Amino acid sequence: MTTPIATSIIAAQACRYMEVAPISSFGDGSELAAAMAEMYPIALRACLEQADWEFASVLVRLPAAVPAATVATDDEMPNLYTLPGDLVKVREVGDADTIWRIDREGLRASDAAPLRVRYTGTIETEARLPAEFQLAVAAKLASLMGPRWLGAQSKIDALRAEAEDLLKTAMRSSARAASEMRYDGLDDEGDWVAEALR
Repeated sequence: MTTPIATSIIAAQACRYMEVAPISSFGDGSELAAAMAEMYPIALRACLEQADWEFASVLVRLPAAVPAATVATDDEMPNLYTLPGDLVKVREVGDADTIWRIDREGLRASDAAPLRVRYTGTIETEARLPAEFQLAVAAKLASLMGPRWLGAQSKIDALRAEAEDLLKTAMRSSARAASEMRYDGLDDEGDWVAEALR
């Protein structure tokens, strides 16, 4: 299914960053459209992975998974859980005493079901993304496309720096979406935004 460029603000802005004419849709048959359709999900995921974004945060209680007969158990983490399909990155599992690990089989944990998990999920509707984050994804997309479409290394480097700066700006805004105290009752580990910006 193709997405009209009118519904992709991010793709249109990426074209502006690259100083090229915008595509009419991801499926318009052009080389640029095909490359953008391929790289768009990667740019979005790369930006989502960078921080614990409030607009992409999902809190669930996972039921236990039934492991295949060939899957070995781990004595420290005997419980297996299937990861949600929209998962980008796990942020919290259980409580402070929970031992956990992600492997090819899923999420293994010391805690029995239902297991409390908070994670960053993918967002498919651009309208749900904050404007500053959209700009960061657009710059990331443009920087990924740069080697083929810009040619000059100085322009590529400038786009990469712009993408990084825009992502930091979006992080600063996102950090103000919750109270300063941790909601899980544990000791404060400091300002994650300040840490990310070092």
